[in-house]
Amino acid sequence: CGYIVLERALFDSAAGLRAVLEGMIARHMPEAVGPEDPVRFGGHLAYADCDDGFRLGTDFAAVHCRDPARAGYLRCLGALIRAGESRAGDIALRCFFQFGVPEEATLATLNGFHVRGLLAMPPQDAAP
Repeated sequence: CGYIVLERALFDSAAGLRAVLEGMIARHMPEAVGPEDPVRFGGHLAYADCDDGFRLGTDFAAVHCRDPARAGYLRCLGALIRAGESRAGDIALRCFFQFGVPEEATLATLNGFHVRGLLAMPPQDAAP
């Protein structure tokens, strides 16, 4: 579907290439979602509400986030991520006050989505 150019660099040796790539990875490929990171689902995923949560999918695969005991929490979490207007910490705090879910649990859920490639993380200097 295309590509995004995040940086340009010059190098004149294998060691220079390694240093450039490691720096770019550190700046543009975070290993985890931090509380200050804006989060949203990847644009390649179709989002659908369910009675007991939500579904994300492509033409080839789907991820179901469903639990009748936590349906309200999951629907709220999915809607907040889908809107793409909140930072991870703000989502965690809202879910704590609204549903009693510990902030650490929501942040862990967001990190699980990140590890599975479901979140589209903007460049670190971008605002939500």
